[in-house]
Amino acid sequence: MKKFGFMTVNPIDWNIFSVKRSGKKWIVDLARKTCTYNKFQMDQLPCSHALAAARDFTSLCADYYKRQTFIDAYSVPIISVGHPSTWVVPYDITKWVVLNPISRRQIGRPRAGRHVSSSERTIGS
Repeated sequence: MKKFGFMTVNPIDWNIFSVKRSGKKWIVDLARKTCTYNKFQMDQLPCSHALAAARDFTSLCADYYKRQTFIDAYSVPIISVGHPSTWVVPYDITKWVVLNPISRRQIGRPRAGRHVSSSERTIGS
């Protein structure tokens, strides 16, 4: 058993841990990169429960969050498409007519603000 902030981590197996906090319990499987909280699977970033259970958290992140992947993505120069007057467009494409989408404005006064998501709401409000 080890403490990580307000969380208590109990090993179940070599890679499976039980993480408890405030009477709630989550199961973290570091080998499969899963947690019963489900945020670990969705974002492919370790959630707080996985971080509490992990010995080395850098191996838990998906490759596209790592520094080398970012460097590799921008290592190739991006070629500009140039000014539209210099484009060579086939004749059959120039005949196409693209219309704006048909949209209807809703009746009534426009909404003043945005909708607050459920994750932003506080208890009691």
